[in-house]
Amino acid sequence: MKAKLRILRKKKGLTQKQLAEIIRVSPSLISKFETGTAKPSLEVAFKLARVLGAPIEDLFSTIQDEISSETKYISPSRQG
Repeated sequence: MKAKLRILRKKKGLTQKQLAEIIRVSPSLISKFETGTAKPSLEVAFKLARVLGAPIEDLFSTIQDEISSETKYISPSRQG
């Protein structure tokens, strides 16, 4: 979640403080979500998804998941 949350937040043009105020948590908790030192409750995860305009599943996918899915489409002759 950490990298994806930061990316989605920045795409919306929100600071950690602004996002925290919208979903009614502390800015330090947003920071912890983004660094991976804390995980949101299901309720908070749904709030994050709604505010960031993303499916909740997107919050929990990792950059590695995205890279793995993209590399499936690279032909073997282009790898390497």
